Amino acid sequence: MKDYSPQKLVSAFVFDLRHPKVADVIKKVRSNHLSYHNENVLRDLAQVAINNEKRYLEGAIVETGCGSGGSAITLAAAKSKDRMLLVYDVFDLHPPPSKEDGSSALQQYELIASGKSPGIEGNLYYGYEKDLCGKVLKSFSDFGFEAKENNILLKKGLYSDTLEIDSPVSMAHIDCDWYDSVLLCLNRIEPHLVRGGTLVLHDYWEGSRKAVKDYFDRVLKSDYVFSRRDALQVVKK
Repeated sequence: MKDYSPQKLVSAFVFDLRHPKVADVIKKVRSNHLSYHNENVLRDLAQVAINNEKRYLEGAIVETGCGSGGSAITLAAAKSKDRMLLVYDVFDLHPPPSKEDGSSALQQYELIASGKSPGIEGNLYYGYEKDLCGKVLKSFSDFGFEAKENNILLKKGLYSDTLEIDSPVSMAHIDCDWYDSVLLCLNRIEPHLVRGGTLVLHDYWEGSRKAVKDYFDRVLKSDYVFSRRDALQVVKK
């Protein structure tokens, strides 16, 4: 039997320099301003996907919250060509936060809705792009990961309408900020996470932190290993 030990998964989190292609992709993602995440965050994300392949974990990779596509492109570089990558996003302006998200999120959304939110390094904020989905698809191709050939599927719309998981998930990157979105993603994705699989959660907003707490307070915490790096990583035992 394969060794899917969560403890080994966590302790092995040193970026695998035997994958120079992935490191090059991460540098290009950053230089092209396709992600708000720093290089360490993207390396950690890539390492989870690389560990999937090393341990022959079954299941798709799911990303909820794509932005300009930088993290999804990083995952495409780190995964095997045959593994499905499902990318969910509205590919438009964020839906509004709720009262669960707190005043900072509400203020941030007011700035976004005003049309004055800055993008990365002075670029256009991704939510203002007229065809963000098309732009992300083009970025995949520009990086050498044409979507169909690499089993990449972009699903446009609200998570409540599009996020239906009916097969195993080896990894999920949940980066959708608001309480309602994060909790919905956990409810629909986590039950399909395989043993040894990993959730990567960016819980820097008040609402996203609360959603993570509310979800895992309802389940048996001893079934998971929690580790804190630049993002929260949750491994199912």
